Amino acid sequence: MSVLEGVKAGVKRSFSTITAFKTTSRSSSKDTIQIYTIAVGGTLCIFAFVNLLPLLIPLVTRVSNFVSKHFRYSYILHRHRILGPWTRAGVVIQLAYLVINLFYVFVVLSWDGLKAANFSDAGRRAGTLVEVNMIPLLAGPHFAFLADLLRLLLKTIRGVHRSAGWMTAALVFLHSMAVAFDGPLLIDVSQNLFTVIGASLLCLLLVLLLPLFRKLSYELFLRSHQALALASIYVVWRHVPSDKSSPRACIYTTMGIFAVTYLLQTGAVIPLTMDAGQYINLWIPSVSFWSFLQTHPFTVISWDAKDQARLDLLIEPRRGLTRELLYHTKEGYTINPLVIFSGPHGASLLMGEYESVLMVASGFGIAAFVAHLKKLIYGYNTRAVRTHRVHLLWQIKNEVQEVLNSALKEDKLDDGCILSISVYVKSKNSPKTLFGERASMYPGPAPLLEIFLAELSGNNIKVHAAEVGAEGQKALEQSESTSISGSEVIRDELRAVVRKYIRMRVKFVELDYQPK
Repeated sequence: MSVLEGVKAGVKRSFSTITAFKTTSRSSSKDTIQIYTIAVGGTLCIFAFVNLLPLLIPLVTRVSNFVSKHFRYSYILHRHRILGPWTRAGVVIQLAYLVINLFYVFVVLSWDGLKAANFSDAGRRAGTLVEVNMIPLLAGPHFAFLADLLRLLLKTIRGVHRSAGWMTAALVFLHSMAVAFDGPLLIDVSQNLFTVIGASLLCLLLVLLLPLFRKLSYELFLRSHQALALASIYVVWRHVPSDKSSPRACIYTTMGIFAVTYLLQTGAVIPLTMDAGQYINLWIPSVSFWSFLQTHPFTVISWDAKDQARLDLLIEPRRGLTRELLYHTKEGYTINPLVIFSGPHGASLLMGEYESVLMVASGFGIAAFVAHLKKLIYGYNTRAVRTHRVHLLWQIKNEVQEVLNSALKEDKLDDGCILSISVYVKSKNSPKTLFGERASMYPGPAPLLEIFLAELSGNNIKVHAAEVGAEGQKALEQSESTSISGSEVIRDELRAVVRKYIRMRVKFVELDYQPK
C-alpha cells in the first residue's frame, strides 16, 4: 500500500468515526427528547386528571344510578316457581356469555375474513370450550370461600356456576354429536369410550338437578353432584389426546386452581377474625348417622369490639342437621365435641358510612342483623360511625322478640338512642302495642313504601348539638343504606320501592342469608 492510499484509508476511517459519533449523538438526543416529552405529558395528564376528578365523580355516579335503576333492579322476568327472577343486567350478561361461546364454536377467523365452521370443526371447538368452561365450575371446594376470595356476593358465584354448568352441558352434547356425525363410535378406542362415559355422567348429573331429587335429600344430592363433577374431570383427562400437552393444559389449570383455593381456605380458618354479618359452615359428624355428609351455614349473631371468646348462632330447626341439633338440645344429650367449621364467610357491610340505616327482615332473617345492630350502636356510642338512625323492620308470624333484647340494652345513651324497632305480626289483629322504649308491634303486613320514605326524609334522625351548624341545619349529608334478609315477596317489593329513589344516595343490599 502506498503512502497516499494509507492517508485516504485513514481519512475514510476518521470520517466513518465522525459519522457514527454524529449518529449516536442524534440518537441519544432523540431518546432524551422522548423521555422529556413522556415526563411532561404524564405530568400534565396527572394534573388534568386531578382537576377533572371532581367533574368525573358526578358523571360516574349518574351512570351508576342509571345502570342500577334500569338494569340491576329492573326485572325482565319476575319471580316464578320454575324460572326467574331475571334482571336486565343478568339477561345482558348471559346473552354476552352465550354469544361469545357461539362465536368461537361456529365462526372461523382467517386472513380472508369470517367464515362459518363446518359441523366437525364446530364439534372440535366445542370440546375445547368444555375444558375452558369447567374452570369456574371447579375453581374451589366451596362457593362461600370463592365469594370471599373474589369479593363477590354468594348469589353471584352461584349464578356463575349455574351458567357455566349449563353452557358446559350444551357444549358436551354438541361435541358428542359431532363425534358421532364423523362416523361410528368404536368403543374399543379409548377416546370414544370416554366420550360415551362423559356424556352418560352429564345426563345423570342433569337428572339429579331435578327438584324431586334435590328436595328428597339435599346432602345426598350435593355429595353426588360433587362426585360426578370429579369423575367428569377424570373422564375429560382420559378423553383428550395424551400426545399433545395443549388440550390438557386447561385440565391441569383447573386442578391447580382447585388445589390453591383449597389450601387457602384451610389456612384462612387459622387466624379467625369474625365481623358483623358473617357466617360459618359447621360440620358435626356425631349428631346423627348421616351428619358426616352434612355441612350447614349458620349466621353468627354475636359481636364484640374485642376478640370474641365465643360464637353465638341463631339456628332455625328445619330438617336434617338442624332438627337433630334441636333434639339433642331438648334431651340434654352430650355429644362428641368434635366440631369442624370453615369461615368466617361473607363480607361485612359498611353500614356505618350511612347516616340512616333501614334493616328489613322476615322470620329468621333477623339473625343476619343482630350483630350489625350491636356493631352500629357501639360505633355510635364511641363516635366511630356516621350512622344516626337505625330502623329495624321485622315481619313475623307470631310474637317473638327475645332475640332483640341484647341490642336494645346496648343502645343506652340518654340523648342518643338511635335504634327503633317495628315488628309487624301477620297473625295479630289487635292495635299497636309497645314493648320497651323504642320497639312497637303492629298488626298485619309492613307498609314498606311508607316506612322507606319516612327514613329517606331524615326527619327521624336525632342530631347532637355538636353536629348542628350555625344556621341550625344538620352538618351531615343525608344518605341511607337499605338491607334486607327476608322472604322472596318482601325482597321483590322492597327492590321495586328502592329502584324509584336510587338517585337519592340510597344503597340497597340483599344479604347472603335469606330465609325460605
